Amino acid sequence: FNLIAAVFVQFVMDSTRQRRKDERHAEQVHVSARLNDLLLKFATPVRGDSLQVVSWTSSITKMLSSNFGESSENLGQVSFRVTRPQFNMLINDPEVERLLDDLDIAMADRSELFDVLDADGDGRLEVQEVTRGLLKLRGSAEKSDMVACLLAVRNLQGMFVQFQDELQDLRHMTMTDKTLTDKSGEGDGLFIAGVSD
Repeated sequence: FNLIAAVFVQFVMDSTRQRRKDERHAEQVHVSARLNDLLLKFATPVRGDSLQVVSWTSSITKMLSSNFGESSENLGQVSFRVTRPQFNMLINDPEVERLLDDLDIAMADRSELFDVLDADGDGRLEVQEVTRGLLKLRGSAEKSDMVACLLAVRNLQGMFVQFQDELQDLRHMTMTDKTLTDKSGEGDGLFIAGVSD
């Protein structure tokens, strides 16, 4: 009886594992196809052609299989740039809205999506920014996302305070050294941090 139960449990576990693997694969294929369609919509007004679409599909599929966008080296050969006016025109296209909904990109105000996706802040969206950003935006915000942002902001605040302190110390040292130089009457010599010229 124990052997039969063990075989049954193993069969159920293997079946569940295979079903989950199949579901993940189907989701990757679905996301890849929708993202490919969306990138085509973005690229067409910019490039005026759709010659790169074939390479996008395989590149996006490879990227999805490497942990949903952590690596975008596969998209290096694909390029386009979308400006804010082009993006605003595209974002109001019903087909683009449908694709974003299908990708589960939930934002109250999609006009803010440009600023979210423009990772380098240059005022243009490139294929890597669009792809990586959209993959990160899928689904609802997790508590871990909010905590990660809070921790990053706190770290930046600490770095800024440290920078202010160091700048203040440098300013104080410069003023002290200038006062010492002026009092010593050494002409036009500059005395900084114990070294004089």
